[in-house]
Amino acid sequence: MRNEPGHRWHGSAVSINGPALRHIRILTGLNASQLATEVEVTPDYIRKIENGLARQVGPALFARIATALRIDDRRVLLSDPWNESDVA
Repeated sequence: MRNEPGHRWHGSAVSINGPALRHIRILTGLNASQLATEVEVTPDYIRKIENGLARQVGPALFARIATALRIDDRRVLLSDPWNESDVA
């Protein structure tokens, strides 16, 4: 995954916005099982991400999700795309 402005890294994990993932997945016409199959995880894990129970994913999974959803600007999936939580 290329280094984009505003990315939110925690070690080797990416903070992902679950509600945004769900919204984009639905707009794309995929159900959780279809997306899970495309990105090689379980449908349960997709639901955990979407419901905020899993707030970080590995960079490779983040890239697979963005590709499966045909997302050009991956910041739309980040929980803090502009790093605003770091602003005092």
